[in-house]
Amino acid sequence: MPKRTRGYQLILYGPDKKYGARPKRGFKRYIYYIVYYEGSLKREYSTGKEDRRAAEEYFHNIWLPSQKEKPDGSLEPYAMEIATALSIYGEEHAPEVIDPARIGDCIDALLTYWDGKTCGTVNKKTCRDYVKHRQKLGREVSTARKELGTLQAAFNHCLQGGYLSTAPKVTLPPKPDAKDRWLTMREVRALIFAAKAEPKARFHLPLFIFMAVILGARSRAILTLQWQRNPSGGWVNLENEIIFWSPPGKRQTNKRCPKETPIPDRLLRLLKSQRRRTRTYVFEIDGKWAGDNKRSFNTACRNAWLERDEFGDPKRGVLKDVTRHTLKHTCITWMMQKGVPIWEVAGFTGTSRDTIERVYAHHAPDYLEQARKAFD
Repeated sequence: MPKRTRGYQLILYGPDKKYGARPKRGFKRYIYYIVYYEGSLKREYSTGKEDRRAAEEYFHNIWLPSQKEKPDGSLEPYAMEIATALSIYGEEHAPEVIDPARIGDCIDALLTYWDGKTCGTVNKKTCRDYVKHRQKLGREVSTARKELGTLQAAFNHCLQGGYLSTAPKVTLPPKPDAKDRWLTMREVRALIFAAKAEPKARFHLPLFIFMAVILGARSRAILTLQWQRNPSGGWVNLENEIIFWSPPGKRQTNKRCPKETPIPDRLLRLLKSQRRRTRTYVFEIDGKWAGDNKRSFNTACRNAWLERDEFGDPKRGVLKDVTRHTLKHTCITWMMQKGVPIWEVAGFTGTSRDTIERVYAHHAPDYLEQARKAFD
């Protein structure tokens, strides 16, 4: 017996429940129907056959081939697997973007759930199930939302490229509120103190934390800094006291980064000292790039000395809900608290003015001050 295609069902309709049929008003015969869903829309097609085997032969040999490819060469959503759509998107679109690895990571995550499923199985329920699946693996809702956005982009790309006849609608979870977690001066000092105790990271992790708090740049941009101009990333010009964050001619991503940032005096002294320790990269271990420091940073957060015991001696207190991106939040928050104009904060940290007004404006000392005094 031919194997039934995923997503399709052969259902027997008739005037009553005889032969296991589903009763349907107005029916006088028992007829097998091909039933499937496009999103939440139910589709039914009659085979005109009363025999199960004849209905299956009609389905596989006549109806399914006619549905798989439209006159323009496109496929119905149920005729294309999600893995195929993601593969097309990754091969054709990813090379054109600035950071193709980001798309690749999303595709890998999507395939942990959607592999083997067709595009027609995407609906509100399966999207909710995907979010739950990612949460069970310890991922945030915001991460699942970004990955589902990549899935929708893949469908749209296949529709525009003529691979799909229609693009299924991907239901995204609600956008979570922006995190307002930032560090106090005491917490930053405790974090740097804990970083100095890390055996392998003590020569570069404290500097990384200080740079992230002082400059408000993203961790990847800081970690890949070099001492000389290079075609792959940013570099530090100690002579002119400027950090250039990207090579000439490089396109900007949505994660905006300033083209250049003047080096504050306190940081300049530390960078000159670091220059004597490293050769190519600002952050090196044994003459090689130090790589990603996420693990050592998380360890420092767990070992931060924030509290004192009953005898007045310091004891370890975990920094909760802190990631490396929290350091960027801290930089912007401190500048807003000191009354730095929004346009200067935006230019210095490479953050849009809209984001600063929406997320950080309430930290400004004169926030809504004119409104408060309106009725005095």
